[in-house]
Amino acid sequence: RWLAMAQDDFVLQLARVGGLPGDALRVFLALAAHLDYENFVVTPQSEIAAKIGMKPSHFNRGLSALIAEGVVEKGPKIGRMVSLRMNPAYVWKGSASNHRKALDERMKARGLSVVQTDSAARDELEAAGQTRFDGV
Repeated sequence: RWLAMAQDDFVLQLARVGGLPGDALRVFLALAAHLDYENFVVTPQSEIAAKIGMKPSHFNRGLSALIAEGVVEKGPKIGRMVSLRMNPAYVWKGSASNHRKALDERMKARGLSVVQTDSAARDELEAAGQTRFDGV
């Protein structure tokens, strides 16, 4: 089993003064251990908390901090349980091509443009009616 982690984003966030509060790092590591492909966590939170010997209230407090920081998001509901999804900018489990797609979707959802190549950037600017720059 493996997963990829973004050192700069997540580790620097932890290192800054104030970092993640309380048990958030323990919760993050426990969620990462239960990460399924495409970054979903479908194991019940109470089960994860029990496995790491954490009170559910402490687990929920750590999870709330991760959600507030944008490290974890609520995923789709599966039966009566709400799944979780880890932010692909911090950690990823799945194929590299699907990781790129997940990052692109997040950028588009925030109104940011996703450009793969210089020629694609030129085409996008021209399609938007912007002047083409010489030498670009």
